Amino acid sequence: MACPSVHLNLNTIPPGPAHQEINLFLNHLLKINFYAASYRDPFFVHPSVNPNAVLCSPPLNGDNYASWKIGMMRALRLKNKIGFIDGSISKPTDSAKLGEWMRAYGLVIGWIHAAILHSVKDSVSYAPTVFLLWKDLENIHVESCDPKLYQLKQQLAFIKQDGSSVMVFYGRLRAIWDEMDTIRPLSTCNAKDAIDHLNPDTTMEFLQCLHDRYAGLRSNILQRIEFPPLLTIYNLV
Repeated sequence: MACPSVHLNLNTIPPGPAHQEINLFLNHLLKINFYAASYRDPFFVHPSVNPNAVLCSPPLNGDNYASWKIGMMRALRLKNKIGFIDGSISKPTDSAKLGEWMRAYGLVIGWIHAAILHSVKDSVSYAPTVFLLWKDLENIHVESCDPKLYQLKQQLAFIKQDGSSVMVFYGRLRAIWDEMDTIRPLSTCNAKDAIDHLNPDTTMEFLQCLHDRYAGLRSNILQRIEFPPLLTIYNLV
């Protein structure tokens, strides 16, 4: 049921405390509406924002790229600035928007640099754009993450449900899968194909590592012509 609209005419209210309180309340609503609309604009920069603020802790030190990337991307999404690093926001041709874009663009660069140790920062200081800065960090650290990727695959090879609940066991697997996906980012040109390929892999790993008391369910699923998705199997357990 829709709420009825209320039309308030301040001219009908005599001057006094009630008039002032209503006026203050309406001004407050206007500010809320302004900032709500502004925060949806990725170019919006609040006057109190600090470009040297550290959005992700601990800073990138060369060994913690996977967890740092997850934290940094989460923070940029919350601030509606993720498009500057994934390439979905480009430099506007409209001169009226260019100034806003430059302020937001500089802010994102400042946040990334503030979350990187100086020893790492030197290798990416001269990237011409924030998108290339992000890609440089990815290219540098993904290759150095090969030992970590090997370690995670070893964990997958030996992990078992044992006495854990299905929820706890699935959470352990999910944490390993998510970290592996961060270390080996998908190519944007064939991301869907790669995801379609990875889904059966994770589903098979989940089935293999389940406790033997689910052997009957596992056998039944493996005999199906169409292999069900992971969450379907999870809900069956």
